Amino acid sequence: MSNEYGEDWLPTNRFLTELKESAVVLYILAREKAPITTRIIESLDEIFVIEMNYPLKEMKLSFDERMSLVYNVAKDIESITIELLDEGNVKSEKSASYDEKIELYQTVTSLAYNRVIPLYRELMAILAPERNKAFESRRIDPSEVADFLENLRHGEDATLEEFKAHLKEDHTLRVLLKRYGIDPDTAEDYL
Repeated sequence: MSNEYGEDWLPTNRFLTELKESAVVLYILAREKAPITTRIIESLDEIFVIEMNYPLKEMKLSFDERMSLVYNVAKDIESITIELLDEGNVKSEKSASYDEKIELYQTVTSLAYNRVIPLYRELMAILAPERNKAFESRRIDPSEVADFLENLRHGEDATLEEFKAHLKEDHTLRVLLKRYGIDPDTAEDYL
């Protein structure tokens, strides 16, 4: 969809493009049997905001078996994103109004999440050793949890009660805390 903002002016195109590019990086790394680094894992975290319990259980697979699975899953993700980008761009050219285009992109985003999130979860299970390494590298020491939470609360400019409510209801905050090794269900005990 072309306009004065460029083709990726709607978040869905940016999301799908980032997802496709990440999938390409993953399948190239897997094909070449190169290590999947913490930075690669963190780039996936920037795309997906999915609550997981760490550390992840590791599969009993050889490195080569894991890379073969990563390759296949990444290729599937790439295919889905290309299909959805094409579908969204073709239909958006036929859509007359801005509201129709927004509705189309909401539909495409929903389809992407429904089709890609199960593959992402599969990918994270395959990459559990790398995932756990990334988790351990950023885990907050228990003695620093109270300060970490207090900094988050001040960053949100929230009262203590508002922040406690966010701990229970804000999906993104819950995912962030789990990624740092903090149980969101008991985090308010530190406040």
